[in-house]
Amino acid sequence: MMILTFEAGGERYGVDVSLVEEVVPRVALRRLPYASSAVVGLLDYRGEVVPVVDLGRLVDALTCEGRFSTRVILFGAYQDGRRIGLAAERVSELAQVSSVDLTTLASPVQRVGYLGPVARIDGQLVQLIDPSRLLVEVVIHGEQNEPAEATAAGME
Repeated sequence: MMILTFEAGGERYGVDVSLVEEVVPRVALRRLPYASSAVVGLLDYRGEVVPVVDLGRLVDALTCEGRFSTRVILFGAYQDGRRIGLAAERVSELAQVSSVDLTTLASPVQRVGYLGPVARIDGQLVQLIDPSRLLVEVVIHGEQNEPAEATAAGME
């Protein structure tokens, strides 16, 4: 399988290139109040509103910085018919990985649905991401980190 590699939170990650719809430059995003901190905003992509997730924030690491190599990786519509974007740094390399080079992780990590197997690419370990599970994890993550004011306001 062909893997697109990128960085988030100072670590290397990858995604099966067949799941990628397009890679676009990071532009100004519309902020989304009361969303999970992992959702950095909304992207207007060809008239469609697409939520953009910062993987660094999702894994409680460094926020994706606005570098020249920072991009939004767009993934096609999934079960709910929506696209999702992933903000990432140093989106630039493609690597061929065989199933022999993939390692499934232990059970505590398997509970995090968007984390797939680990691949060895150029002598480094690269965590693969399952983009179909990103929004599910963001919703769960967002509920755990929802501001008290927002919860109280919603109950009135």
